[in-house]
Amino acid sequence: MNSKERHEIRYQRRKAKREKRNEERAAQYTQWDNVFGLSPLLKAYKSVATKSRGHAATQIFMANLLINARTEERKLRAGTWKTRGFNHFTIIERGKKRDIKSVHISEKGIQNTFCNNCLIPILRPHLIYDNGASLKGKGTDFALNRFTKHLQEFTRKHGRNGYIYFYDFSGYFANIPIAPLSTEVGKKVMDGRMREMFNTFVNAFGEIGLGLGSQVSQISAVFYPNGIDHLIKDRCGMRYYGRYMDDGYIICHDLKRLKKVVTLFEKECDRSGIILNKKKCQFIKLTKNFVFLKTRFFITNTGKVVKRINRQTSRKERQRLKAYRRFYDMGIMTYEEIYMNFHSWLLSLKRGRSFNVKLNAIKYFNGLFPEFPPYRPPKKNNRRTKQLHYIAKLAQRS
Repeated sequence: MNSKERHEIRYQRRKAKREKRNEERAAQYTQWDNVFGLSPLLKAYKSVATKSRGHAATQIFMANLLINARTEERKLRAGTWKTRGFNHFTIIERGKKRDIKSVHISEKGIQNTFCNNCLIPILRPHLIYDNGASLKGKGTDFALNRFTKHLQEFTRKHGRNGYIYFYDFSGYFANIPIAPLSTEVGKKVMDGRMREMFNTFVNAFGEIGLGLGSQVSQISAVFYPNGIDHLIKDRCGMRYYGRYMDDGYIICHDLKRLKKVVTLFEKECDRSGIILNKKKCQFIKLTKNFVFLKTRFFITNTGKVVKRINRQTSRKERQRLKAYRRFYDMGIMTYEEIYMNFHSWLLSLKRGRSFNVKLNAIKYFNGLFPEFPPYRPPKKNNRRTKQLHYIAKLAQRS
């Protein structure tokens, strides 16, 4: 027996163990009563209702929660449950138009228990660690911290002699093909009834595209490029790689090697039906400034990674405050609403060096509303609010 044959035997042994673990996991999290029983349904409805208690449909449904949950549970068990469609509306988020397809409260609870008790526990172990969106314990802060750690590790080893490739998926949710998504999820979710439930949720959007406003759509969008993540991490050996939903990066010291990896990455995107936004895909040297997730980064000559608030963030907030002033004069908004919006924005500036940004923003806010007392944050004993109190006093003195 030569080395190749021994290698193949070890590979088949590892593969068999991996498939056995997947089967055990799928069997554990596809027990019908643990997913769509009355108890998990009640828990799910109470969870989703906290975010939409002001809606009339939510109030009506929750007024008779036990009866309504029991009705939905019987329909699911009998196989007669059908989706009620979507509440379709449009919002403008950071200057971008987004079409939202929100589901009824009766379906929100069903999707919540399906995702939390079945779909996420099965799919999450297959995701790479540096996939940082929409999962418990992860989010924007996690993605930024991982990006910072990758930069620090890279600069210790190679200095600033390297490049970053940033990519962005164009119209990500709207361009995901449903058939390949169902196939990939079906390989992991082995129970027939659970696969049918997943297909019912995603097929409601049509043959191409997922709708914003659905929890199943969210985890599906996180999972679908998983093959691309493993291509770059495992097959190409790119340690310094991460993705946050439709934004990602690859760091490498060799530009030629990086371009070869990007070529494979683009081919895999074409095969998966994912469209790249060519305007936002770019190679950047580590000696320059770069922006990731609305945060500006640069590396000093000593290798220190510095994070700062992106200028565009404060510029848009000033434009928003001007609009709030007009709305106040027209009687559309009250000062209390404007104050809380501005205060929430200040609290969101917890990433990077933002002391002067907060100071200038508070000065600008006080100048726009001179008829009111100068901005002072509420009295709360936490570090960020204490800093705001100090900055607010500086703004009054200057």
